[in-house]
Amino acid sequence: MKKTIVVQVLGPKNPCNNCIATQKNIESAIMRVVFPDVTFEVKHEDITSKEIIEKFGVLKSPAVVAGDLVLFQGIIPPVDKAAKILADIVVMNVERDPCKSTSTKGCGCGCK
Repeated sequence: MKKTIVVQVLGPKNPCNNCIATQKNIESAIMRVVFPDVTFEVKHEDITSKEIIEKFGVLKSPAVVAGDLVLFQGIIPPVDKAAKILADIVVMNVERDPCKSTSTKGCGCGCK
């Protein structure tokens, strides 16, 4: 069964140039992270929404979140660095296999 890790790019509701560049870099990084049973889903979320502020506590955009982990904040992440971090997240989740959690909210790694 494939796991999907949700990666959120947090920025203004109408994405600015930095948020657009961040999303492109994240998408490029994902292309470098190849694992047989893992896919990524990239979403843009409004950083000013009350729910996002309360959940992640980020106020600087662009920000990048995978699951419940804030990976970057206030910078456009370099593709190589983003790919390394995303690969590390996949490896940590595969080794721990937290996705066997019986919680209805999932395991917190961002997988579905």
